[in-house]
Formats: sequence, structure tokens, C-alpha cells
Amino acid sequence: MEIIDFIVLVVLAAIAVVFCFLPTTVQQWFAAHLSFGHFGIRTIKRRHDQTDTLGNFILFLCLVFCCLYWKIPQYFLLLYTILFGISFLILMSQTYRISQTYSKKKQISLILAIFTMCTIAYCSAIGLLNGHQIMKDLPVFLQSLQKNETSSFFYYVRHYEWVSVILSGLVMFYTFYLVWAQFKYMRLENSFKADNMIFFWIKVIFVSILSIGLGYGGYRIIALAYYL
Repeated sequence: MEIIDFIVLVVLAAIAVVFCFLPTTVQQWFAAHLSFGHFGIRTIKRRHDQTDTLGNFILFLCLVFCCLYWKIPQYFLLLYTILFGISFLILMSQTYRISQTYSKKKQISLILAIFTMCTIAYCSAIGLLNGHQIMKDLPVFLQSLQKNETSSFFYYVRHYEWVSVILSGLVMFYTFYLVWAQFKYMRLENSFKADNMIFFWIKVIFVSILSIGLGYGGYRIIALAYYL
């Protein structure tokens, strides 16, 4: 584990603890300023429905970043960490907002569920589960790109680095989607995405297994496919 990975995990844990045990007035300040109120929520009259334009726009920006991150090989991991950390803080604020009327036990359970989902997703995205493989593959891919080797069909048959780059972008976007999909649902429905906490924890476990599958299993499949 790199020192930056450890620091970020500690920060994520600290944010979760903050929203569990800080005085109510402080929690309310975060909820009021980082939940964005009704800003960006648009009513679709034809369908008698609402959509979160703000959440969709931010998710689109995250998609652009995940598609182009390989163009900034020295800084993409730091930038991703900053973006994910901010996204996590915003989601925690929204989580507290909707849980103010819950019992303390249910509120803490919801916060811990969100924390678990986001932490496992983050570990998967930064390569903590596969030895930071993308940091080894990306320089090789960029070198092949500079030499114009990627213009040959046989490059894609003989080299696996391009698959690693795509997979890494996919995993990073998946983590952003988890966060902002929850954020949008909480804003529009004033609830979490399940009928009760038991089902919500089941969903968290499922998406966490998928995160691990993408972050670890994805690279195992690449290794098998290219006989590494």
C-alpha cells in the first residue's frame, strides 16, 4: 500500500466517523451546504417526473475524465483521489440530510454502508487489489502509442496494456457512478435505494463484490487471456 493510499483511506474513515459522532449543528452545516438543496433538479412535465441535472452533469464530467485520464499519466491518480474524495464528502452530506429523522442506530448503519461501498470501490479503482498494475502498464502503452505501434492489428493481439488502460478507466467510472447514482436518488427520493437497511446492505455487498471483481478479477482475466 502506497502512503497516499493509506492517507486517503484514513480520511474517508474520518469523514464517516465525523458524520456519525459530530454535534448535530455541525452535521447540519455540512448537510445544508453540500447537499445543494433543489439546485439542478428539473421537472419533466411530459412524464410527470424529475431529473437531477446537476448530478448528471457531474457524472458526465467524471466520464470524460475516465476516458482521457491516460493523457496525464503523472497526475491522474492524484486527480482521481481528489475528485473521489470530494464526491464522497458530498454523498455523506446527502446521506446525513435524508437520515436526520432516522433513529441513531439506523443512521449509523446507513453511513457505515455508504462508507463500506465507497472504500472498497476506491481501493479497487486505485489498483490496491492488483499491485497498482495500471502504473506499470500505462507507461508501456504510451510508449507504444508514441512509436505508432498501435496502428497495427497485431499490436492488440500481442500486447495487453491497452486492455489494462480501458479496464482501469472503466473501474474508475464505476466508482464515480456508485457515488453519484446514490446522490441523485437521495436528492430526488429523499431516501436510500432499498426498502429497508437489510436490503440496502445486501446491495452494498453485491456492488462491493463487483468492485473487487473488476479491480482484481479483471486483471486476472487479462493475465489468462495473454498468457502472462
